[in-house]
Amino acid sequence: MHKLVQLSGISKKYGNKQVLSDISFSLNAGDILGYIGPNGAGKTTTMKIICNLCQTDTGSVYLGEEREKTRIGIVFDYNGLYSDLTARENLEFFLRLYQVPDKEKSVDRLLDMVQLSNVKNERVKTFSKGMARRLVLARAFIQEPDVLIMDEPFDGLDVESQYLIIRFLREWMTAGERGILFTSHNMKEIQSFCNRLVIIDQGKILSSGSVEELLQAHYKGLCIRLSSLADCDRLLRGLSGLYQDWEQQGEKIFIHTAIEKNEMIIQKIIEQNIRFREITEVTESLEEIYIKEVGRNEKRNC
Repeated sequence: MHKLVQLSGISKKYGNKQVLSDISFSLNAGDILGYIGPNGAGKTTTMKIICNLCQTDTGSVYLGEEREKTRIGIVFDYNGLYSDLTARENLEFFLRLYQVPDKEKSVDRLLDMVQLSNVKNERVKTFSKGMARRLVLARAFIQEPDVLIMDEPFDGLDVESQYLIIRFLREWMTAGERGILFTSHNMKEIQSFCNRLVIIDQGKILSSGSVEELLQAHYKGLCIRLSSLADCDRLLRGLSGLYQDWEQQGEKIFIHTAIEKNEMIIQKIIEQNIRFREITEVTESLEEIYIKEVGRNEKRNC
């Protein structure tokens, strides 16, 4: 698996405050990695270290292969745009800083990419928050990055702006060996957008892994939506011994069982010709898992 970014044993202090302690994780090609934790957990410091805006006390940061460094684009929670300049002028300024040739063609390409071509000559101070964030995203692509580091990129955006950015990022991810390191306090965003997670609190990693693995580790059981509640008694009799408990909510029957028994339960339902509309696995939400992880860590440190 191609590693774009590898952090090994990163520690950092500000004065007497330990901000990061032995942080190790990787961002692989194809990853949208959610890096989540409370305010002050150490997320922004980690991102600054990756971007070489902050030095570590111990540990190492590996970027890309030996022969070619990983290119990084940054979208922090502040925009850093010049409000009295137009969208075009903002990008031209940064293109000059990076000494990118053929600036006019590059500006047109970047603005078209984030659907801002129609407002390229308007001053940024007239932009909505969503438009400004899309311009920041265009700026992050000036050097054609392999990795995007995004700190709260959707904060305060309307649904349409968020949809446009997510659609663009998903398309960008499919075009090569690329990755995104992403922070947000919105767990629904994280759960729907990311494929891997690192949970951090008080400068330490609490857990990490794929979103799917984390959700399955907090599995609760099956939700069976019956076509007719008249089949409820027959369903429960037929599944005797395969579940610990059950409860009913309208036409839905919740079966509390181990995940290993799912296939057997579904097979039994089909064999008994019990009509159903839907069968879904029920897990704790990512928000519930996150609150438990952080809560346990706070208790350990009290």
